Amino acid sequence: MLKTRISSFFLFILLGCSYGLYKPEQNTTFNPGKLHLIYQDYFFKTKDGVLLHSWKVQNQRNEDPKTTIIFFHDSNGNIGTHLDNLAWLTLYAHDIFIFDYRGYGKSEGKPDPEGTYLDGLAALNEGVQWGIKRGSKKIIVYGQGLGGIVATRSLFDFKRQNEISLLVLESSYDSYSTVSYFQSNKMGTKDILKNFNMPKLIIHGTRDQEVSYEAAVQMYENASNPKWFWSVDQGKHLDAYFIQDGKYRKDFLDFLEHNI
Repeated sequence: MLKTRISSFFLFILLGCSYGLYKPEQNTTFNPGKLHLIYQDYFFKTKDGVLLHSWKVQNQRNEDPKTTIIFFHDSNGNIGTHLDNLAWLTLYAHDIFIFDYRGYGKSEGKPDPEGTYLDGLAALNEGVQWGIKRGSKKIIVYGQGLGGIVATRSLFDFKRQNEISLLVLESSYDSYSTVSYFQSNKMGTKDILKNFNMPKLIIHGTRDQEVSYEAAVQMYENASNPKWFWSVDQGKHLDAYFIQDGKYRKDFLDFLEHNI
């Protein structure tokens, strides 16, 4: 009886931490049309047959995009929660492909590290195809929070990774245990970043309340070149583009212009 109770307790802890990692919302009350953006609702399937929802958001200059940004969002909400974090880039001729992981928004299924990895692979393929069709000059993968570790793991195994110019990791991490203590690190990216020659830009606030600044510094030091690290002074979780009078927006646009 005691063994059964102990086993049940640890199973509860493990399951609780796994689900605690993900905070999906099914209702999408916001859409790009509310920002007067031209977009398309688009559904696609993963290798294991899960139907995912995405938005293909065109830039506001109505011209061939400078880049197509494949956006892996953070662990809470859904694409409606996170699009605004990068929507400002559409003003400067950048397209955005943003998708929901399984269990988020209108996407089917339930999230877990193995499943979101498959989601990432499918999204990369769809995003690259759309970028090429749109005449994009460069394709960027951008991961925020949870999206950073998912993007890195998926991109490392993506067969067309040579078509990607840059991986951006904002307020992110390379180990699931950084944010969920009992979570397995089977799908972590610490070893991958050591041997991944993809250009990487890591952005992290010194006052991030969800992912420690120290974890980001260690991730940067562990990563192979080429790489850049932006320390956002007094920055909190995912607020770099909304503080200091738009300094980091200007810096990011300049970076895209001169470094990729």
